[in-house]
Amino acid sequence: MTSTISPKMHKPKMYQWRNSNLEALRLFSMLLILFFNFPWDSNNIIAASTPLKSHILSSTLTFLSNWGYIGSDLFIVLTCWFLCEQPQSIKTNLHRAWILEFELLFYSYLTAVVYHVALSASYTYTTYDWLIMLFPFSMTEWWYTTSYMLFLFLVPFLTVGLRKIGPKFHGILAAGLIVVYGFLPSKPFVYDMDIPNNSFTVRLFLYIYITVSFARWYLPNLLKSRKFGAFLIVGGLAFGLIAQLIMRILAYDLFGKWWLFYPKNIPTLAVSLGLVIFAGTFPETHSRIVNRLASATLAVYLLFQGGLGGHFAAYTLGSFWGGSNGARLLLINIALAVAIYAACLLIDLLRQLVFTVTIDKVETPLFEWAYSLVKKTLNRIMNSIMRTFGKRTEVSE
Repeated sequence: MTSTISPKMHKPKMYQWRNSNLEALRLFSMLLILFFNFPWDSNNIIAASTPLKSHILSSTLTFLSNWGYIGSDLFIVLTCWFLCEQPQSIKTNLHRAWILEFELLFYSYLTAVVYHVALSASYTYTTYDWLIMLFPFSMTEWWYTTSYMLFLFLVPFLTVGLRKIGPKFHGILAAGLIVVYGFLPSKPFVYDMDIPNNSFTVRLFLYIYITVSFARWYLPNLLKSRKFGAFLIVGGLAFGLIAQLIMRILAYDLFGKWWLFYPKNIPTLAVSLGLVIFAGTFPETHSRIVNRLASATLAVYLLFQGGLGGHFAAYTLGSFWGGSNGARLLLINIALAVAIYAACLLIDLLRQLVFTVTIDKVETPLFEWAYSLVKKTLNRIMNSIMRTFGKRTEVSE
């Protein structure tokens, strides 16, 4: 597998050719994730209300904040949707990860600087804190980016394997994974994708990639059906809601492990894939504004999951609207969440502009040098090992 890397590859400009209908879903998915992680002032929103109003406000809050797993799934499905149709090579994907590492370092340092300014008098940085800041990928400061970068390394090998086994065995593998991870309770399985600190890993990317790539490669006519997309959305929601209703009626303690709205489960995956299929059936559009904004969505996750967005939201709500309650406070919460979302996008657009005149000018030559050095070193090591067998080998790109 060979590749030639252009200095302009994998920058935000690559988004310009993408279907803006799908890129709009990327913006939507990150909004769902932000709403899921937003520190809603639920106690004060519900306080001082009649039972009926409290029920309405509580239900509204639940509705707004309960779509985070679908948002996560939708974001990963979109990533796999585009990636499985692109030529795969180790070098190209390592370059993608290399570029992403610069972005992670930027937001890691930005988070550290802001926290230092705000908390310097009350917080002492530990060695572990410094390690997280200096090595955000290896220390898994953000689960998604660490898993994605590992996935980028593995996916060229996975793609070759899936192509070689053909549609029959690819379909059997996808169906088997959906049965094991998508429906059956997770606790009997050692490789659980829901337990704490193991909830979202590279396995989730591999599982979704295997499923999405099968659909993309072997079911093209089905993916053009708007009715099929709508069926997946409605069917996924109905299946998940009915399962939860049955679970609660029977016995939550007994059937709680059958909760079916984690990213790995059939309802969540069906809704996410259905949204992508449904949006893809409309005439393709190319909006520079939508695509540019979509290229900045990861910053919303990095800033909010890193703590800055959440702490800012909690501080703002407590400092300026501490005496509010009811529907008015709910609207304030929604407006603040949307404002933080927009601010994160703006910050990343500014970062992209700064990177254009700084990092982007040097990162490709640096990568080429580092890749060549590592490749030569690995070739020497492998050839030394293989001399025992009278063979020579070289690291493939």
